[in-house]
Amino acid sequence: MADIKDVELSKRHVADPIAVELIEENNEIEPTAEELDTLEHISDRLPLAAWLIVACEFCERFAFYGLTGPFQNYIQFPVPAANDTQPGVLGRGHQTATSLTTFFQFFCYLTPIIGAILADQFLGKYKTIFGACIIYMIGLLVLVLTSTPFSIHANIAFPGLIVTMIILGFATGGVKSNVSPLMGEQYTRTKPIVKEIKGKKKIIDPKM
Repeated sequence: MADIKDVELSKRHVADPIAVELIEENNEIEPTAEELDTLEHISDRLPLAAWLIVACEFCERFAFYGLTGPFQNYIQFPVPAANDTQPGVLGRGHQTATSLTTFFQFFCYLTPIIGAILADQFLGKYKTIFGACIIYMIGLLVLVLTSTPFSIHANIAFPGLIVTMIILGFATGGVKSNVSPLMGEQYTRTKPIVKEIKGKKKIIDPKM
């Protein structure tokens, strides 16, 4: 009979609503209904991994806009003479410069579709971003090597620029389509918890 009573009490205890639940894996306490209504709700901190992803995106955007800004002058105007202050390299004219820069921008908006498919179906977001960053560095290296005085005089600069645009376009697509989702996935809290901050209990609310 004692065993039967113990089982019944155990079942009754499990069936009752638990006001305060201990989350074992994180040693965190969920708030009661009263605490949810009375305590101050504050936002949680972003994990370090999310900030590292932000830093990666910052570097990619810095490189992208640092490159695309001078492209028009780089393509349109020739190498300046001794007394000329107009920067340039290729001397291909306004029409070619505008066409190439417009194509590059369009291509960079198109390739994120490929990057998203690659991440979702094959590699995952992290590997796609990592691979895209390596491809990005290869593209930057190609641009540097083909924009030296030797390459300019050897007529390698223009083909090198085209190759660079294609490489950077694919690399941008791999990064741009996956950075924001991957950053969001780093925050895994789904339930509010009670935390004492400076002597006061507050609700860490994942919805904020």
